[in-house]
Amino acid sequence: MRLTKENIDEIIKGYDLIADCADNFETRFLANDACVKAKKTLIHGAVFQYEGQVMVIKPDEPCLRCLFGAVPDVPKKELGVFPPAVGVIASLMAGETVKLLLGKGNILVGQMLIYDALKTKFRKVAVRNQPKKKRGWN
Repeated sequence: MRLTKENIDEIIKGYDLIADCADNFETRFLANDACVKAKKTLIHGAVFQYEGQVMVIKPDEPCLRCLFGAVPDVPKKELGVFPPAVGVIASLMAGETVKLLLGKGNILVGQMLIYDALKTKFRKVAVRNQPKKKRGWN
């Protein structure tokens, strides 16, 4: 089932945790916005070419719009992913989900973990809450 503005609220209403495994920015931001509105926890993961990112978005904590504002404008010819990076990001997302369910460990809230598959390096970026106006919302 394709997520849309019309059906996402109904789809996520029965869940406490939502995993974002979308393959496009529009759907990622749709999930982000719906989870923020519904006060649901979102486990975000994305891969773009050789780089991946993971972040946990809890109610009232920094979200994708705090970091990016609006949906990034990426030329379609630039899209594509390095398959091994997808496996790394999926494993990290699964780990964050299990830690959330168990209530153990350090969760990636307020920070984004970025993986560079070409350099085999990880780094963390702090993400700060932004007022709704700066997030691109009315």
